[in-house]
Amino acid sequence: MAQAESAAILSGHQNITWAILIFGWFIVNRQNNLRETRKEIRAKLDSIIKLILEVEEVSVKFHTEDFDRNLARLIRSRIARVSVAIQSTQMPFPTEMTHRIARFRQSITLLNFDESDHEAKPQTDSLFDDIAEETNLLIDSIEEAYSSKYHSPLNKRLLGYLADKFSSRST
Repeated sequence: MAQAESAAILSGHQNITWAILIFGWFIVNRQNNLRETRKEIRAKLDSIIKLILEVEEVSVKFHTEDFDRNLARLIRSRIARVSVAIQSTQMPFPTEMTHRIARFRQSITLLNFDESDHEAKPQTDSLFDDIAEETNLLIDSIEEAYSSKYHSPLNKRLLGYLADKFSSRST
């Protein structure tokens, strides 16, 4: 009888050990998947930031030289690509991100962008200060959204994770 009892206790301990082992594996696997997702999003954001800086550089060239239709088309298409790329990251960007992208676009294309009123500007023109400011504000908004999602205190990340899970179920 004592031998049967000890065999049952030993079997119960083995079951607990296996349960802990499987639970631990799920936790480690989930953490690895989250880390990989975070790395993928960081890589996407880095490429978006690089594209934003390229748009700024090309726009300075455009505004300091005579009108170039091809360069204007390139700027418009790259700005559109920035907007689509930001949305494709599926990051929880604040609603003002749309306005930030619009202000970035306007800083480049609102003034001196049409062929009829284009003139080469000196690099000391305030237009370039506006472009640089909007570029930096857009990049800062992207970085802030990334940091708030992945580098915020655990309780905020947990609440964000739960909100993402429940919102994805309702859609």
